[in-house]
Amino acid sequence: MKKFKWIILSLFIMGGASLSASELPPNILENARCFELIDDITTDYTNKFSSFNPAGYITKVNGEKNLQKLTFFYPTEPLVVNGQNDIDLPADASSIMRFFTNFYYVGDFENGNAMKLYIVSPDGKEHLLNNHGNSWGSVGKKVSHGPISETAHLPAGAPTSQIDYSGYKLRFKGEGTVAQVYLWNHSGIATEYDALAYGVIGADLPIEEVKIKIDTKTNLILDGHGEFEADVYKNLHATPISLMSNTTEITSNDKISSKAYEDWGFEAARGTYRFQSFEESKLITQGDNGYSKIEDALYEQYQPNPKLQQKFQNLFPTIGNDYVATFDGWPSWQWEKGITVDKLSASPAYEYFDAAADIAAHIVKAFNTKFGDYAPKYIEVKNEPTIPNEWHFFNTESKDVAWNYLEEFHNKMADAIHELNPNTLVGGPSSAFMYLENDNFNEAKYQLDFIDATKNSLDWYSHHFYENSNLLVNGRKDNSDGFLSGRFEAVMDLLIGHMENTDNIKPFLITEAGNYNNLHTDIDYFQKLTAYNGYMLRFMDYPEVVDMYVPYLYALAGWAADRNINLYQFVNSKNQNQGIKDQMTYAEAYVDIWKDFDGKYILSDVVANDELVEERVFTKAVRDGDTIYLAVHNLNPARVELDLDFGANIVSASKKQSYLENAELYYKEEIVEDLDNIYMRAQEMAMFEIKLQEGTAFDGALARESYYSTQQLVDSGANKIFTINVDSFDNAKNEVATLRVNFGRETRGFDGHMDVSINGTHIGTRSLEYTNKSGDIFTFMDFDIPDTSAIKYGENEITVSMPTGGVISNVKLINYYR
Repeated sequence: MKKFKWIILSLFIMGGASLSASELPPNILENARCFELIDDITTDYTNKFSSFNPAGYITKVNGEKNLQKLTFFYPTEPLVVNGQNDIDLPADASSIMRFFTNFYYVGDFENGNAMKLYIVSPDGKEHLLNNHGNSWGSVGKKVSHGPISETAHLPAGAPTSQIDYSGYKLRFKGEGTVAQVYLWNHSGIATEYDALAYGVIGADLPIEEVKIKIDTKTNLILDGHGEFEADVYKNLHATPISLMSNTTEITSNDKISSKAYEDWGFEAARGTYRFQSFEESKLITQGDNGYSKIEDALYEQYQPNPKLQQKFQNLFPTIGNDYVATFDGWPSWQWEKGITVDKLSASPAYEYFDAAADIAAHIVKAFNTKFGDYAPKYIEVKNEPTIPNEWHFFNTESKDVAWNYLEEFHNKMADAIHELNPNTLVGGPSSAFMYLENDNFNEAKYQLDFIDATKNSLDWYSHHFYENSNLLVNGRKDNSDGFLSGRFEAVMDLLIGHMENTDNIKPFLITEAGNYNNLHTDIDYFQKLTAYNGYMLRFMDYPEVVDMYVPYLYALAGWAADRNINLYQFVNSKNQNQGIKDQMTYAEAYVDIWKDFDGKYILSDVVANDELVEERVFTKAVRDGDTIYLAVHNLNPARVELDLDFGANIVSASKKQSYLENAELYYKEEIVEDLDNIYMRAQEMAMFEIKLQEGTAFDGALARESYYSTQQLVDSGANKIFTINVDSFDNAKNEVATLRVNFGRETRGFDGHMDVSINGTHIGTRSLEYTNKSGDIFTFMDFDIPDTSAIKYGENEITVSMPTGGVISNVKLINYYR
């Protein structure tokens, strides 16, 4: 039987009131009631379908079996869909669907664009469960999906109390047949319903003691970068001004976009331009052999426009041309014949690659002509073509061929754009789903091959990072499927190490990052803040390659004015001239906490008795005159007690903080009286502002240099040898050093331990037991080198021993020296 974990948790820091089951919100109690029905409903369907087992389970490392799949529609003959056909959604399936992630449907249809799924509510209104064109499987047995999260605005999708779950239908639109429909949860449904957010997160764990030592007197130089660069990190998602606009007057949208910089110092940095827009406006028309007629209409509209350039300068005095324009949605005459595509994400047929590159080059030239010095410096070849719905060759060709085509396309695009626009910088592949451990790290090999194949054409590389919809980053029942649990560093280190080894160092522009959760509770907003803040801190650790970080956060997206992706909101979205609301949106807790962060980097060293706890507290500190800004993100599943050691005389201290407690999101600013005893909640983000005594010295420099192993993607096991060449090192000046081992495995983690030595000197053994659970793992483990004299100038040999069955992606040496 499923169990509801009745949470009795402290609501306050030190004892006080507690939250009992009877005090839980009605929606949580309803979830608990329906959760208890899952076993009985599963039994009913098992009895109904005697010819096969409709229930599928996933077995965890600890032996626990969790329900992963439950089929509720399996007709004797497949459902024929010729335009549209409906099936009833049984009330029992409707009552438990929210505990699963997707409806999966199996049948004979061309692809995910050719068969769409809708849910129809009892009032007859239909709601698309958007599969974004995705499908997979063989001919005659295609599989696609409908995300159940998109039912959250319906009573059955997010019930507040016991309701009638009957009367819903599933509607299929397209051509083909549907033979089976089932509920699916990749990780499996847990045996207990957990109301973790309704109380104090981590209250069942001891409070960990963590010390942060801040070197206020010494400038920290991170691989050549000693100062926080606001234009790299303080960005929003949208181009500063529409490159298709001819409106020289300042509109309300213009004011809102520029207001984000005035209020918070965050700039618009990336937007998408679809060739479909140029086609629909007749600025380009069909020519011969897939080429486009462009010379007349396009260039007539894209004459030099000094008034628009002046408008740009007035609105965005600091941006200039430092933003990205991304192409997508190629014109219809370049589509693959016989392939159903989404016009917004359409990619060109292979035979039209040259023609596609040609039209792109001309449009970039038109941008440069019209906007001059304010045209985008960066052009991104295509949005997210590493996934099937954006690069249709993943549906029609082998994965090897699809990636080869992608490399060839980027080279052709870059060469054509450079020929007409020599100062424009071209990049890609705008990667989605950077799970490099997939298919036994073949996904990593595709990414590395792409880097090699585009070495002589692309100017920069771009990737997207998103967290999935989970409250906890670390300490979950299964290995984390997000990037902030260590996967981010492992991915970055592998990519950078490969560039180092192939003499191909190029900048990274992170043109999207955030959280996939699009629901609308404080819990959901908190998850987004965790992602935005987490990525800000992590990208800051790679200034040698990161030239831009753009979270998927809009000042105000006019096409979705009421959604929770906005920094501002209209008073009345149907009458936008009434202006924007004064009250804060959840997103302001992100831009405001970083608003004043600026200055030269200083060292903030985290120390804890437990090395794992230590690695899950992330900090960055800067000094601006006599002011210190210290950012601290506690990504432990436990609360911590901070001891901040500044080693200098403090005049005053304050902090801004965002956290979740009792399912409510808090954002506060308060005075800090005691820097030695600061309570910090699990996954809390805090920004400390520390005023030093006037004239406190700032006259030292501490340099960090990073080096990567020549070997990469090595099968794990005993005595694996890696070599790192250190070409700028002085033992006499070396203060401290760390060896980082990046490693991973599909399906499950590792038991046992990892053992590391350098040049024959043993430097540490650490347990891997925290990874020993279900789910893919790709992460890192750091080993401090207690005696830096073990490091040599020139070639260093590192030996890593750990269990077999996985991959050591590479090893990184991090030196700090005066």
